[in-house]
Amino acid sequence: MDSLSRRRPASSRLARAGGLVLAGTTAAMLFGPSIAWAHITVHSGEAVQGGQDAELVFRVPNESDKARTTKIEVNLPTDTPLLGVSVAPPTGWSARTTETKLPSPVDTDDGPVSSAVSKIVFSGGSISGDEYADFPISVGKLPDAPELVFKVLQSYSNGDVVRWIEEGSDAAGAQEPEHPAPSIKLAKGEEGGDSAEASASPSASPDATGGPSVSAGSSAKDSDYASKDDVKVALAIGVIGAALGLLGIGTAFAKRR
Repeated sequence: MDSLSRRRPASSRLARAGGLVLAGTTAAMLFGPSIAWAHITVHSGEAVQGGQDAELVFRVPNESDKARTTKIEVNLPTDTPLLGVSVAPPTGWSARTTETKLPSPVDTDDGPVSSAVSKIVFSGGSISGDEYADFPISVGKLPDAPELVFKVLQSYSNGDVVRWIEEGSDAAGAQEPEHPAPSIKLAKGEEGGDSAEASASPSASPDATGGPSVSAGSSAKDSDYASKDDVKVALAIGVIGAALGLLGIGTAFAKRR
């Protein structure tokens, strides 16, 4: 009897450990996909280094279930400026642009250009729940740069502001920032043709053949993002697998006892 009493705490500890493993697996699957899914990204199917007449599309998901996205501020780089920028806000939104004098003029076929659009503010509309909206801009001439990084501020109806301004590292094993600035890599014109590599983010990119054309208020469940239905299926499979694994551990332990 004394020997049996001493053995019971070990079994109890195993059960508690199994519960922690299952809880940890569930939490990782619950929160991991949702964090990646909420990133703001930028995409293009035609942007190349030094290219002309390209469209960039900023995809903005709403990441709060208690507030609506009401304003998006996109800051364009001035050290690698985008020339001839024009904006086509989605239905229900308006856009205001700000021009800035460039550090040095950029030579073009029409002569040197000394100023360019440095900020675009979209307002007047809203994104709620699990919805997202695409904000396209047209660029007359892209810079001869391998990558473009944009700093974006996302404002909510409750006053919160999420600053998507953190730049990641290309080093192997480097952890992704919590709020990464959307970026896009530009292929060389003579090598990349009319395609460009979208920002390396956990969110899937829109159709690479020409970019999306989706109205504000579209549901993220119908987008090219990893849908929440897919997340639920993955979660269920993971939890079942973890439970079966724990059952196997318990059965093996019981046989050994």
